[in-house]
Amino acid sequence: MVLDREQLEEIKRLLEYKAKELRSETKKKKRKKKDPHAVALAAEMEDIEHALKKLDEDRDRFGFCEKCFMEIPWGELVENPARRYCSRCSGR
Repeated sequence: MVLDREQLEEIKRLLEYKAKELRSETKKKKRKKKDPHAVALAAEMEDIEHALKKLDEDRDRFGFCEKCFMEIPWGELVENPARRYCSRCSGR
């Protein structure tokens, strides 16, 4: 099932909200680049930016695993809208 327009807009709102939270947290706490928390924040932000770009450029493929191309369940996308892989491919 391809995500409908409302679902895609909801995912986009979730991603933008999460990006705003991460930027705020990053500004509040000036961290050194090698700090594990800063590295994790940067990686999460990278995933969010990738998801937002994919939403803008390739909406028809959003919500599908980037490895096996199987659909990622809606509930999993809402839980983690920047998700790139299905449960099987992510080793979950």
